[in-house]
Order: sequence, then C-alpha cells, then structure tokens
Amino acid sequence: MKRICVFCGASPGTDPIYLEAARQVGRTLARRELHARPCGLLDVGGYWRPVVSFLDQAVAHGFVKPDHRRIVQVAGDMDALLDLFAAYQPPPSSAGSTRLPRRGLVAHSP
Repeated sequence: MKRICVFCGASPGTDPIYLEAARQVGRTLARRELHARPCGLLDVGGYWRPVVSFLDQAVAHGFVKPDHRRIVQVAGDMDALLDLFAAYQPPPSSAGSTRLPRRGLVAHSP
C-alpha cells in the first residue's frame, strides 16, 4: 500500500486506463477493509485545522459521506486521540469486520 498514488481530479480524463486503475485501487482498499480502522490527526496548535475544514466542507457539499468523515479522528493531545480510537465504531458497511486490529493510523504535526 505504500506505493499507491491516486490522482484525484475533476474528471476521469480521456484515458480509460486511469479510471480503471482508480477503480482497482478502490476495490483493493475496500477488500483490505482499511475503513474499519480510524485515522487520527494529532492537531497540536491547530496544524491540521485546514485539512479538517476541507473534510467538513467535502461532507457539506456531498462529496464525502458523514460516516466516512468520522473515520478521521482529530484531537489536540495523544490521550484524547487514543480515547477516540477506543470508542471508534467503523462505518456500517464494515461493522462486522474483525480481521484488522483496533489500532488507528496517526499523523502528527511536524
């Protein structure tokens, strides 16, 4: 998964190979059930605020489902973030999944 790079644009372009590649990436991510784990942003000093705002706007405009937005957990300190991870409930489509450990992915301010 470290080698995956996805181009997110306004249209699929003129080459159907790119569209099919994006579909394959989506199927792979769904098959590996990565959405069953939370992703955490350790927002020290508001560093991640623009990203969180972008995600919230994507929900408001219908580009991202609210259930999927909740995958990204945000807290100002590590203890609070770990508490959010402990209480995390995956989106309904993956609620029965037990294949992945209940730890999350954390991004922190540089």
